Amino acid sequence: MTNQEILSRVDHTLLQATASWEEIKILCDEAVCHKTASVCIPPAYVKPVYAEYVKKLGKAAKVKITDWDGLRDALVKRMDFFEKTGCCISDHSLEPPVFDPNATDDDAANAVKKSLSGETLSMEEINAYKTRLLSWLGGEYHKRNWVMQLHMAVQRDNNTRMLKRAGVNTGFDCICCSFTRVWLSLGTNLVCEITNVKVCCL
Repeated sequence: MTNQEILSRVDHTLLQATASWEEIKILCDEAVCHKTASVCIPPAYVKPVYAEYVKKLGKAAKVKITDWDGLRDALVKRMDFFEKTGCCISDHSLEPPVFDPNATDDDAANAVKKSLSGETLSMEEINAYKTRLLSWLGGEYHKRNWVMQLHMAVQRDNNTRMLKRAGVNTGFDCICCSFTRVWLSLGTNLVCEITNVKVCCL
């Protein structure tokens, strides 16, 4: 396997809450330069890079993304690509997980439209978008017989010595137990929208 093949499967990640915007920009530039599979950044920085991410997703999938349907079309094409390379598991970090039982695809479509226009979304709009996107993704993973891995209530970088030595998100994270019961319930509601799935609590 070549270096580029390895990088195409890497999630380039910086999830420290104290990360600066300059660090986030460097991370994104590195991901583009090395053509990594994705970048993982703190939620507070998602808005400034969302439109740029969608543009790059569209380029990779050869789809012009202007709306919710286009976004899903591009994601299907990327899932098909990764399936051909042997992918059989997805990985989502939910901090915290959300589930809006009243969310509709129209809500998600409106959220995508506003985001691509540079408008600020309310927390209710964000939660509706996340609910519909994750529910839809779960169905797509099920079609492919993929595992949908959900990391809930993650407390990151607990070993300060190794954080300084190896950097962020290098294997020293844990589950924040005081919130796990509530968040696990939310995550289970999300997963159970998908038919014929098994919920495994590790």
